[in-house]
Amino acid sequence: MVTGSTIRAMLTGKSTGKGKGSDANDLAETAVLLLLRSPRFAVGEILELLDMDEREFREIAKRNRRIHELLEERRLGQLKPLDKEPRQCLQCREWFVPYGADRFCSDECKKADQLGLDKR
Repeated sequence: MVTGSTIRAMLTGKSTGKGKGSDANDLAETAVLLLLRSPRFAVGEILELLDMDEREFREIAKRNRRIHELLEERRLGQLKPLDKEPRQCLQCREWFVPYGADRFCSDECKKADQLGLDKR
């Protein structure tokens, strides 16, 4: 089971000895930014998930203008779920509604692309 401590260790690089300094900060900022985009997560849940204290979160919000804007949108109740626009599969060219940032309509197309096969 992945816990907040595990995620935080991965973000800070404590588990591998890598990712120290600004790389870890950039990764933490990116994680906060992505999680804040979802209206399903409360800010407290995000802090708990990332095992981050409020001081650290405020520092990130000061540094990153987009995070500050997302917090303001949340405060005003203007944050809406991202619409899912249909897109064309990069492998077979079929149209599909993506889950997250999927570029392929199926695992089969994803594997075919990784192998360099052309399904078209």
